[in-house]
Amino acid sequence: MWQGFGRSQPPGLTGPHDGDRSATLFGRVRVCFGVNDRESLVMKREWHPDELVEHWTILPGDRQLIGNKHGPTRLGFAVLLKFFQHKGRFPRQPYEIPLCIVEYIAQQVNVELETWQQYDWNGRSIEYHRALIRQHL
Repeated sequence: MWQGFGRSQPPGLTGPHDGDRSATLFGRVRVCFGVNDRESLVMKREWHPDELVEHWTILPGDRQLIGNKHGPTRLGFAVLLKFFQHKGRFPRQPYEIPLCIVEYIAQQVNVELETWQQYDWNGRSIEYHRALIRQHL
């Protein structure tokens, strides 16, 4: 079930029905799904500790990129980097990333979890961070 909305799919998404592998997003865009594509639209909310280690551990090569940043910038950059590595795209909003993932990454970069709310999602910094990550990967 789509958590928090009391429905079986993300809001605005209708279909697929009975084997149909397509859906309409907000009544405008037709989206075709493969076997696992529907899951790629939604980040799962609960992660087992082993899954966190497997998918969200910061690797030595990543630490060099993260190293010169501090506070919310450090945490925000690290979360963007790991999200991009995991999903192949950047998150659109901070609520797209489950808090358990942010907390796990915050521990690794030695930043308080509370700084997550201070990361600027609309400024030039996030654009610069995305460019650095694309260049790195």
